[in-house]
Amino acid sequence: MGIANSRIKGLDGLRALSMTLVFLGHKSMLGHVLNLGVGLLLFFVLSGYLITRILLGRRAEIERGAVAKEGELLRFFFSRGCRIFPAYYVMLAGATLLSLGGLKQIDLSWMPYYATYTTNVAIQFLSTTWPALGHLWSLAVEEQFYLISAPLFLLLPSRYAKTIAQMLVGLAIAVFVVKLSLHASVVSQISDSFVNFGALACGSLLAMGRLPENGTRSTPIAIGMVGLVICAAGALWLDPRLKDPLAMTLQRVAIPYAVLVVWGILANQESAVTRAFESRHIVFLGKISYAFYLWHEVVDLAFLTPLVRSLGLGTNFEAILLLAAEYLVCVVIAYLSWRALEAPILRWRDRVIEGNAWRWRRGSNQAIDGRSGTLPAS
Repeated sequence: MGIANSRIKGLDGLRALSMTLVFLGHKSMLGHVLNLGVGLLLFFVLSGYLITRILLGRRAEIERGAVAKEGELLRFFFSRGCRIFPAYYVMLAGATLLSLGGLKQIDLSWMPYYATYTTNVAIQFLSTTWPALGHLWSLAVEEQFYLISAPLFLLLPSRYAKTIAQMLVGLAIAVFVVKLSLHASVVSQISDSFVNFGALACGSLLAMGRLPENGTRSTPIAIGMVGLVICAAGALWLDPRLKDPLAMTLQRVAIPYAVLVVWGILANQESAVTRAFESRHIVFLGKISYAFYLWHEVVDLAFLTPLVRSLGLGTNFEAILLLAAEYLVCVVIAYLSWRALEAPILRWRDRVIEGNAWRWRRGSNQAIDGRSGTLPAS
């Protein structure tokens, strides 16, 4: 049975989980061994679902004559800009200051690429390694997906939506195969826009189904998570540098398991896992996950290592303590970003949209809700 409530349970929790997996993948030895950075696939699938859900909802308004399609396109990018840009550029400013102060090693020659959401493009053509803020490649992919998906889903009749998403998935597979055959670098394969559009488009296909539903099964979610980790860790086991085509392929096979996790949450809104994801603290982490994602590679507490070693806890406990401290600092920064910057701007954005200041619509007063399900990945 469909759920009328606009807020979908479990999605904030899923973002918190994805955020934590990516953090562990980048910051911890165990996370690296298990290749937990693959949690980013959950972000992509979830983001594709949420954005496409919004776009198809607005397309329905266009088709019933309530709004003008040109205005809807402007409205969408205004809404996305308010959600993405402020926290992003504040982070870039902070990272620049830390670099100039000698507190963080950042190659400032990359700043033009960071600032224009072309990090992944620069990585593919200008580098064979990840820059200091290389994690921003994934946000660049999302922004590029918006530029393609918004006009397609808003301006074309909704009957073409499924075909569009299927074509994007097919294009992703084709580009991936071509890159493997050309022996493209690992960073080029991982950060390619079109390859990653496939994961986002899988989320789009989920948005075209009859979801969410009040199922109670947790099994699909568990199978999806286990399969995701096994594929990711297995890829590194086959080839730690991911230069072997079979290893790269196995890592991409993780995408269907990411889809299964997201589908499991959507189709089983009354499951035990979904209820767990609705825990107040987990929802809080999901809400602030965008700024956490932005800052987690900027925060570096390595300078505390001598102090931690002086406690004589042992190497493993020292690493865990430093990891926990970095996680906590990222949470605090993300919370401050949400309270002082993101939430006020979102409230202002919603007032602008609801006030119809630029006559974007003819009769609808429903604002785009960017707080109950967008990512960065949001």
